[in-house]
Order: sequence, then structure tokens, then C-alpha cells
Amino acid sequence: MTLFFDIVEPLDYWHSKRTGDPFEEEKYRLIEKSTRYGKRYGEWHREKENPKANAQYPRESSGD
Repeated sequence: MTLFFDIVEPLDYWHSKRTGDPFEEEKYRLIEKSTRYGKRYGEWHREKENPKANAQYPRESSGD
């Protein structure tokens, strides 16, 4: 189970960020509860939401 939560869940999260699909965290919470896995720490791989990180900056002109 450690492999699942340390590898699969973060990959699924980053894939959802890349594709724009919603990340289904409830799915992982349900697996955690049903398996009674007590070592899951699901927040370590999530990026801090930074509004500046997604800002679109205009390109500088080349001066031609």
C-alpha cells in the first residue's frame, strides 16, 4: 500500500493537473479507510497554490 500512496496517488494528481481533469481525492480516502492504511500523508506532493505561478506574462519584443 505504501507504493500505491507514495507513487500512484502523486502521479494521478500531477496527471490531473497536466490534463485539467479533476483529481478524485475521495477515491484515495476511500481506499485508505477500507484498507485501514494509517500511514497515508496525501498532502506532501501537492503544490502550494500560487496565483502568480499561473499568470500569463506578455512576451518582450525583440526590438526588430
